[in-house]
Amino acid sequence: KDREASAAAGMNDHVAKPVDPQDLAETLTRWIRPTEEGRYGSAPLPPVRAEFASDEDVETIERALPGLSVRESLVRIGGNVRLYRILLHSFAKRHQETASRLHAPATGNDLDQLYLEAHNLKGEAGNIGCHTLRLCAHRVCEHIRNGEHPQLAALTADLLREYDRVFVLISDFEK
Repeated sequence: KDREASAAAGMNDHVAKPVDPQDLAETLTRWIRPTEEGRYGSAPLPPVRAEFASDEDVETIERALPGLSVRESLVRIGGNVRLYRILLHSFAKRHQETASRLHAPATGNDLDQLYLEAHNLKGEAGNIGCHTLRLCAHRVCEHIRNGEHPQLAALTADLLREYDRVFVLISDFEK
C-alpha cells in the first residue's frame, strides 16, 4: 500500500522502513545521475565517526536491550556502534512525550493524529530493531486505515505498553 501511495503521490520509487542498505543503494543507483561535471549535485554530509562493533560490544548492548534486534540494526548501519547509540538517544529524546500523544488521540477520537504518531513510531522503531513495537504500531495504523475501529482501543493499549517497555530500556541504557 505504501508503494502504491508513493506512486500516486508522484514519487519515482519507494524504499520501505526499516531501510535495507542494499535496497536503498539499488534504488538510489536507479535514479541518481551525475551532473555534467561528473559529480552528484550536492556535497556529501560529514560522516559520523565510526566505531565498529566488536562481539563484546554487541553482547553488552543486547544484554542491556533485551528484545531489540541489535545485530540486525548494526548490520543496517554498517556495524557502527556509535551511530547506533546516537539513533537510540535520538529516539528516546524525540519520543519523550509519545505516550501522551498516543493516549490523547485514542481517547479523543482524533484518528488522524493517532495514525501519524503510530506511523512515525513504526518507522523509527524498525530502524533501531524494536520489532514488537514496530508491529504494534503497524497494527494501529492498519486498523485506522481500514476503518476497523472496534479493536483500536485494545491495539493502542498494546502499543502503549510496548512503547513504555522500550522507552524505559533505552532510557536506562543511556545512563
